[in-house]
Amino acid sequence: MSFLKRHWLLVVGLVVLLCVALGVFLVWHANQPVEPKTVYLMPEPNPERAEILKRMTQPREVAYVPNASPDEATDALVSETSDATGGESSSQEHDFEYEDIESTLADNDEKTAEEKSEFPSVPAGFLENNPEPVWLSVPGYQKGDMPEHEKLAKVLIKLWNQGERDFHGGTYDPNFGKVYPLYPDVLYVTWYEATAYDVEGNAVGQYKSIGTRLGMWHYEFTPADFMTGAWKTKYPNLKILAKDDYGYDPDAFLTTND
Repeated sequence: MSFLKRHWLLVVGLVVLLCVALGVFLVWHANQPVEPKTVYLMPEPNPERAEILKRMTQPREVAYVPNASPDEATDALVSETSDATGGESSSQEHDFEYEDIESTLADNDEKTAEEKSEFPSVPAGFLENNPEPVWLSVPGYQKGDMPEHEKLAKVLIKLWNQGERDFHGGTYDPNFGKVYPLYPDVLYVTWYEATAYDVEGNAVGQYKSIGTRLGMWHYEFTPADFMTGAWKTKYPNLKILAKDDYGYDPDAFLTTND
Protein backbone atom coordinates (compact mmCIF):
# COMPACT_ATOMS: atom_id res chain seq x y z
CA MET A 1 0.00 0.00 0.00
CA SER A 2 2.83 2.32 0.76
CA PHE A 3 3.97 1.93 -2.90
CA LEU A 4 0.52 2.78 -4.31
CA LYS A 5 0.17 5.76 -2.03
CA ARG A 6 3.53 7.10 -2.98
CA HIS A 7 3.17 6.47 -6.76
CA TRP A 8 -0.59 6.77 -7.40
CA LEU A 9 -0.05 9.41 -9.98
CA LEU A 10 2.20 7.04 -11.93
CA VAL A 11 -0.38 4.24 -11.83
CA VAL A 12 -3.18 6.52 -12.96
CA GLY A 13 -1.01 7.77 -15.79
CA LEU A 14 -0.29 4.19 -17.01
CA VAL A 15 -4.00 3.31 -16.94
CA VAL A 16 -4.89 6.41 -18.93
CA LEU A 17 -2.11 5.66 -21.44
CA LEU A 18 -3.36 2.10 -21.98
CA CYS A 19 -6.92 3.32 -22.52
CA VAL A 20 -5.75 5.86 -25.09
CA ALA A 21 -3.65 3.22 -26.91
CA LEU A 22 -6.60 0.82 -26.99
CA GLY A 23 -8.87 3.51 -28.39
CA VAL A 24 -6.36 4.41 -31.13
CA PHE A 25 -6.05 0.70 -32.14
CA LEU A 26 -9.81 0.25 -32.36
CA VAL A 27 -10.20 3.35 -34.52
CA TRP A 28 -7.37 2.22 -36.83
CA HIS A 29 -8.80 -1.31 -37.18
CA ALA A 30 -12.26 0.01 -38.01
CA ASN A 31 -10.86 2.10 -40.84
CA GLN A 32 -8.94 -0.76 -42.52
CA PRO A 33 -10.28 -1.87 -46.00
CA VAL A 34 -12.21 -5.11 -45.89
CA GLU A 35 -10.99 -7.84 -48.26
CA PRO A 36 -13.78 -8.73 -50.68
CA LYS A 37 -15.18 -12.22 -50.37
CA THR A 38 -16.96 -14.16 -53.10
CA VAL A 39 -20.37 -15.38 -52.08
CA TYR A 40 -21.82 -18.23 -54.14
CA LEU A 41 -25.56 -18.14 -54.45
CA MET A 42 -27.62 -21.09 -55.56
CA PRO A 43 -29.42 -20.07 -58.77
CA GLU A 44 -33.13 -20.30 -59.00
CA PRO A 45 -34.11 -23.70 -60.41
CA ASN A 46 -35.26 -23.75 -64.02
CA PRO A 47 -38.70 -25.40 -64.05
CA GLU A 48 -38.15 -27.07 -67.43
CA ARG A 49 -34.73 -28.39 -66.46
CA ALA A 50 -36.05 -29.58 -63.13
CA GLU A 51 -38.73 -31.57 -64.93
CA ILE A 52 -36.17 -33.11 -67.28
CA LEU A 53 -33.93 -34.10 -64.38
CA LYS A 54 -36.90 -35.57 -62.59
CA ARG A 55 -37.68 -37.77 -65.60
CA MET A 56 -34.06 -38.85 -65.93
CA THR A 57 -33.79 -39.90 -62.31
CA GLN A 58 -37.03 -41.83 -62.28
CA PRO A 59 -36.65 -45.61 -62.71
CA ARG A 60 -37.59 -46.80 -66.16
CA GLU A 61 -40.42 -49.29 -66.51
CA VAL A 62 -40.02 -52.26 -68.77
CA ALA A 63 -43.13 -54.03 -69.96
CA TYR A 64 -43.02 -57.80 -69.91
CA VAL A 65 -45.65 -59.59 -71.91
CA PRO A 66 -45.40 -63.39 -71.70
CA ASN A 67 -45.15 -65.15 -75.05
CA ALA A 68 -45.38 -61.84 -76.91
CA SER A 69 -43.46 -60.73 -79.96
CA PRO A 70 -41.08 -57.75 -79.64
CA ASP A 71 -43.62 -55.51 -81.40
CA GLU A 72 -46.40 -56.54 -79.01
CA ALA A 73 -44.16 -55.93 -76.00
CA THR A 74 -43.32 -52.47 -77.33
CA ASP A 75 -47.00 -51.67 -77.85
CA ALA A 76 -47.74 -52.72 -74.27
CA LEU A 77 -44.95 -50.51 -72.93
CA VAL A 78 -46.21 -47.50 -74.90
CA SER A 79 -49.76 -48.17 -73.70
CA GLU A 80 -48.69 -48.32 -70.03
CA THR A 81 -46.64 -45.14 -70.38
CA SER A 82 -49.58 -43.37 -72.03
CA ASP A 83 -51.82 -44.28 -69.12
CA ALA A 84 -49.28 -42.97 -66.63
CA THR A 85 -48.86 -39.65 -68.46
CA GLY A 86 -52.52 -38.93 -68.96
CA GLY A 87 -52.91 -40.19 -72.48
CA GLU A 88 -49.67 -38.80 -73.98
CA SER A 89 -47.37 -41.43 -75.28
CA SER A 90 -43.81 -40.89 -74.01
CA SER A 91 -42.49 -42.51 -77.17
CA GLN A 92 -43.41 -39.30 -78.98
CA GLU A 93 -40.86 -37.41 -76.87
CA HIS A 94 -38.04 -39.31 -78.63
CA ASP A 95 -38.68 -39.07 -82.33
CA PHE A 96 -36.24 -41.83 -83.41
CA GLU A 97 -36.45 -43.20 -86.91
CA TYR A 98 -34.91 -46.63 -86.53
CA GLU A 99 -35.05 -47.27 -90.25
CA ASP A 100 -32.88 -44.18 -90.85
CA ILE A 101 -30.37 -45.31 -88.23
CA GLU A 102 -30.07 -48.75 -89.78
CA SER A 103 -29.68 -47.19 -93.22
CA THR A 104 -26.93 -44.85 -91.97
CA LEU A 105 -25.06 -47.72 -90.33
CA ALA A 106 -25.28 -49.75 -93.52
CA ASP A 107 -23.95 -46.83 -95.57
CA ASN A 108 -21.04 -46.41 -93.16
CA ASP A 109 -20.23 -50.11 -93.39
CA GLU A 110 -20.22 -49.95 -97.19
CA LYS A 111 -18.01 -46.85 -97.15
CA THR A 112 -15.56 -48.51 -94.77
CA ALA A 113 -15.45 -51.60 -96.98
CA GLU A 114 -14.77 -49.44 -100.05
CA GLU A 115 -11.93 -47.63 -98.29
CA LYS A 116 -10.36 -50.91 -97.19
CA SER A 117 -10.72 -52.42 -100.67
CA GLU A 118 -8.46 -49.70 -102.10
CA PHE A 119 -5.49 -51.61 -100.68
CA PRO A 120 -5.04 -55.38 -100.98
CA SER A 121 -4.69 -57.43 -97.83
CA VAL A 122 -1.20 -58.67 -97.02
CA PRO A 123 -1.07 -62.45 -97.52
CA ALA A 124 0.35 -64.76 -94.89
CA GLY A 125 4.12 -65.14 -95.15
CA PHE A 126 4.57 -62.11 -97.40
CA LEU A 127 6.31 -60.00 -94.77
CA GLU A 128 8.98 -62.62 -94.06
CA ASN A 129 11.07 -61.49 -97.05
CA ASN A 130 9.32 -58.26 -98.02
CA PRO A 131 8.85 -54.87 -96.37
CA GLU A 132 5.52 -53.78 -95.01
CA PRO A 133 3.35 -51.94 -97.58
CA VAL A 134 3.39 -48.19 -97.31
CA TRP A 135 -0.28 -47.96 -96.31
CA LEU A 136 0.54 -50.01 -93.21
CA SER A 137 3.99 -48.65 -92.36
CA VAL A 138 3.14 -44.93 -92.60
CA PRO A 139 0.80 -43.66 -89.84
CA GLY A 140 -2.29 -41.90 -91.18
CA TYR A 141 -1.50 -42.90 -94.74
CA GLN A 142 -4.14 -42.07 -97.36
CA LYS A 143 -4.49 -43.36 -100.88
CA GLY A 144 -2.26 -41.48 -103.32
CA ASP A 145 0.16 -40.03 -100.75
CA MET A 146 3.05 -42.08 -102.20
CA PRO A 147 1.77 -43.56 -105.47
CA GLU A 148 5.03 -45.21 -106.58
CA HIS A 149 5.35 -47.05 -103.27
CA GLU A 150 1.71 -48.12 -103.57
CA LYS A 151 2.29 -49.57 -107.03
CA LEU A 152 5.41 -51.40 -105.90
CA ALA A 153 3.65 -53.07 -102.95
CA LYS A 154 0.54 -53.94 -104.98
CA VAL A 155 2.59 -55.58 -107.74
CA LEU A 156 4.58 -57.66 -105.25
CA ILE A 157 1.44 -58.77 -103.42
CA LYS A 158 -0.22 -59.80 -106.68
CA LEU A 159 2.88 -61.77 -107.72
CA TRP A 160 2.83 -63.49 -104.35
CA ASN A 161 -0.84 -64.40 -104.72
CA GLN A 162 -0.06 -65.81 -108.17
CA GLY A 163 2.52 -68.17 -106.64
CA GLU A 164 5.72 -66.22 -107.39
CA ARG A 165 7.39 -66.06 -103.97
CA ASP A 166 11.17 -66.20 -104.45
CA PHE A 167 11.69 -62.43 -104.56
CA HIS A 168 12.98 -60.33 -101.67
CA GLY A 169 11.35 -56.94 -102.03
CA GLY A 170 11.46 -54.93 -105.21
CA THR A 171 12.28 -51.59 -106.82
CA TYR A 172 10.28 -49.12 -108.85
CA ASP A 173 12.35 -47.46 -111.59
CA PRO A 174 10.68 -44.19 -112.66
CA ASN A 175 12.90 -44.01 -115.77
CA PHE A 176 11.21 -47.10 -117.15
CA GLY A 177 7.95 -46.89 -115.18
CA LYS A 178 8.34 -50.50 -114.07
CA VAL A 179 8.49 -52.57 -110.91
CA TYR A 180 11.39 -55.01 -110.67
CA PRO A 181 11.13 -57.83 -108.12
CA LEU A 182 14.54 -58.51 -106.60
CA TYR A 183 15.93 -62.04 -106.63
CA PRO A 184 19.24 -63.47 -105.44
CA ASP A 185 21.75 -63.61 -108.32
CA VAL A 186 19.63 -61.45 -110.65
CA LEU A 187 20.66 -58.08 -112.05
CA TYR A 188 18.42 -55.78 -114.07
CA VAL A 189 20.67 -53.61 -116.22
CA THR A 190 20.82 -51.19 -119.08
CA TRP A 191 23.21 -52.25 -121.83
CA TYR A 192 25.31 -49.87 -123.87
CA GLU A 193 28.01 -50.15 -126.53
CA ALA A 194 31.47 -49.66 -125.05
CA THR A 195 34.78 -49.25 -126.89
CA ALA A 196 37.74 -51.49 -126.21
CA TYR A 197 41.27 -50.05 -126.30
CA ASP A 198 44.69 -51.67 -126.50
CA VAL A 199 47.64 -50.83 -124.26
CA GLU A 200 48.60 -47.96 -126.52
CA GLY A 201 45.14 -46.40 -126.29
CA ASN A 202 43.96 -47.38 -129.71
CA ALA A 203 40.34 -48.41 -130.19
CA VAL A 204 40.23 -52.07 -131.09
CA GLY A 205 36.53 -52.86 -131.07
CA GLN A 206 33.10 -52.56 -129.49
CA TYR A 207 31.49 -54.67 -126.80
CA LYS A 208 28.36 -54.62 -124.67
CA SER A 209 28.73 -53.36 -121.12
CA ILE A 210 26.27 -52.51 -118.38
CA GLY A 211 25.29 -49.10 -117.13
CA THR A 212 22.71 -48.72 -114.38
CA ARG A 213 21.87 -51.86 -112.47
CA LEU A 214 19.31 -53.10 -109.94
CA GLY A 215 19.86 -56.12 -107.75
CA MET A 216 20.16 -57.55 -104.28
CA TRP A 217 23.91 -57.98 -104.31
CA HIS A 218 26.86 -55.96 -105.54
CA TYR A 219 29.00 -57.60 -108.22
CA GLU A 220 32.44 -56.46 -109.37
CA PHE A 221 33.06 -56.43 -113.10
CA THR A 222 35.97 -55.44 -115.33
CA PRO A 223 35.76 -54.47 -119.01
CA ALA A 224 37.43 -57.77 -119.88
CA ASP A 225 34.59 -59.67 -118.18
CA PHE A 226 32.19 -58.39 -120.83
CA MET A 227 34.62 -58.30 -123.70
CA THR A 228 35.35 -62.00 -123.30
CA GLY A 229 32.16 -63.14 -121.54
CA ALA A 230 34.21 -64.14 -118.50
CA TRP A 231 31.49 -62.83 -116.17
CA LYS A 232 29.53 -66.03 -116.85
CA THR A 233 32.36 -68.09 -115.39
CA LYS A 234 33.07 -65.59 -112.63
CA TYR A 235 29.44 -65.65 -111.45
CA PRO A 236 27.95 -68.88 -112.84
CA ASN A 237 24.55 -68.43 -111.10
CA LEU A 238 24.11 -64.79 -112.08
CA LYS A 239 21.41 -63.76 -114.52
CA ILE A 240 21.74 -60.37 -116.18
CA LEU A 241 18.40 -59.14 -117.50
CA ALA A 242 17.73 -56.04 -119.56
CA LYS A 243 15.40 -53.53 -117.93
CA ASP A 244 13.69 -52.97 -121.27
CA ASP A 245 12.68 -56.63 -121.55
CA TYR A 246 11.79 -57.40 -117.92
CA GLY A 247 9.91 -55.82 -115.07
CA TYR A 248 6.21 -55.09 -114.65
CA ASP A 249 4.25 -52.08 -115.82
CA PRO A 250 2.12 -51.65 -112.67
CA ASP A 251 -0.84 -49.97 -114.36
CA ALA A 252 -1.12 -52.77 -116.94
CA PHE A 253 -0.25 -55.60 -114.57
CA LEU A 254 -2.67 -54.61 -111.84
CA THR A 255 -5.62 -54.21 -114.21
CA THR A 256 -5.31 -57.67 -115.78
CA ASN A 257 -7.14 -60.67 -114.42
CA ASP A 258 -4.20 -63.04 -114.79
